[in-house]
Amino acid sequence: MAGCISLITDFNAHDAYVGMMKGAMLSVNDTVSIVDVCHAIPPQDIVAAAFQLGVSYSYFPEGTIHVVVVDPSVGTVRPIIAVKTYRYIFLAPDNGVLTWIFRDTTIQGIRRVENKSLYCPEVSATFHGRDIFAPVAAELSKGFLFDDLGPVHENPVHVLLPEAEETADGVRGEVISIDGFGNLITNIPADMCSEQSRIALGEIVISGVSHVYGGHAEGDFLALVGGHGFLEVAVCNGSAAALSGVGKGFIVSVTG
Repeated sequence: MAGCISLITDFNAHDAYVGMMKGAMLSVNDTVSIVDVCHAIPPQDIVAAAFQLGVSYSYFPEGTIHVVVVDPSVGTVRPIIAVKTYRYIFLAPDNGVLTWIFRDTTIQGIRRVENKSLYCPEVSATFHGRDIFAPVAAELSKGFLFDDLGPVHENPVHVLLPEAEETADGVRGEVISIDGFGNLITNIPADMCSEQSRIALGEIVISGVSHVYGGHAEGDFLALVGGHGFLEVAVCNGSAAALSGVGKGFIVSVTG
């Protein structure tokens, strides 16, 4: 039995959608722990969901069921899939949100979730999160057998996850996420930069990679490796996104 279900959605904090999902889960298993990873994924942003899952899933205890509901095609013929690794089960629409998992872990099995006996009695065409994902995850947390979810699924959808590239001068990456503090998170991993690196973001040039956000003059731009293991650009006591006007996809270069 699993003691934990994690949740990533684009449902935001203003509506009752997340609460309804949790209620549906607890109606099936009232002892399971439900952890909110992120509900602020930009609407329909599959790549953002893949990133947030990719940097967070491994911190959970073995047996956790990771549920991702960023589902622009809800109610269409797109399958819902369950993916099993040696530590976890992932439950998501087959639209690429699990690309990071397919890339970085060993997959033991993939099933289409078609066992309707696990669904809510009435299924809304527009709210599979509550009526399918939630009760299925809760049943799995009670020990329902993975292989009984439905038939084997082959050739799951992958999306392109932008990766940093080595160049003649250093490394070329891009901003792939902006957190709630306005920090510009890049796809440049820690091992592709150093304390002596020079970081260029348009007209913004930063000399050196810091260890912490503090220790700089208020309003200064700085670069550091965040808790997710990727280089980011921040502003001391401010928002790098607001002060720079930079958004996702903006090119970042590292030299030295």
